[in-house]
Amino acid sequence: MSSRAPSHRRYQPTSGHLDPATAESFARTVNSLRGRATILFIAHQIPAGLIADRVLRLDAAGNASTRMGGA
Repeated sequence: MSSRAPSHRRYQPTSGHLDPATAESFARTVNSLRGRATILFIAHQIPAGLIADRVLRLDAAGNASTRMGGA
């Protein structure tokens, strides 16, 4: 058994939106893990301060678009 922390995280908010202060705090926390963990963030809206290496968006029909290098 390893005492090492997992190298990936998944976050899926239970509600559709985070209030602005919580979203900003969350973005700072996630940004601080950059380069040390893979984080899959599933949300209706991406917090403004979140730095993402890759963003995958799905439209209502299930069509995907990918953007690299930013939130």
